[in-house]
Amino acid sequence: MINLLTPPTDNIYKFTSISGLIIFISMIIYSLVPSEHDRLENDIYLEMNMLVSKFNILRDEMIFCQNEEDSDRKKEIGKFNIDDIGKPIFRIYVYDCPINIQKKYQKLYLDTKLNNYKYSKFKSDESEYKLRRNIYLVLICFGEILSFWGFFKWYTQSTENWRLESQKILVEEYFQFHCQSCFKEFFFQDERGTNKDESLSKHFCNECISKGEF
Repeated sequence: MINLLTPPTDNIYKFTSISGLIIFISMIIYSLVPSEHDRLENDIYLEMNMLVSKFNILRDEMIFCQNEEDSDRKKEIGKFNIDDIGKPIFRIYVYDCPINIQKKYQKLYLDTKLNNYKYSKFKSDESEYKLRRNIYLVLICFGEILSFWGFFKWYTQSTENWRLESQKILVEEYFQFHCQSCFKEFFFQDERGTNKDESLSKHFCNECISKGEF
């Protein structure tokens, strides 16, 4: 039967099965570990959310510094979002505000441009990342198939060997340890009887059979 305690080099199918299992488990673990791509994606989206919050605060400060009677101007400013931060019309509204708001805008604008650059570079590298992920999936499937195939062949071969060994016992190809007639225990070879062809009997002692006759 299957022996798991022996080294995998004693059987090619056993070696194949264990190799496929190692590939399968390794790729599963490697794919579950957060990659640099995943970390960068989280950082970019987190930074973008922070920039959106800063822009909303800046926009509220711009609205607050407008004249009370200029409600239309306030409504126009309130319609802007972070995607409009580089538009000329938004800059016009910014430069009508106090200098401290202008400085905040300049810093926010540069941070937004930097974040957009990171995002564009991230998207350009995404195809390579998807290719690596697909390779991992292929290796996972390959390892699983290889492991199942190797185990099946290993099991089939071991079962066949066990069946052949059982058949040898059934057809009495092995020498018995006791006489099958008087149950005398054999200690020496000359205690065994002989067959008609003068060969040693595998089943009976010399007191029970001699030259094939009981």
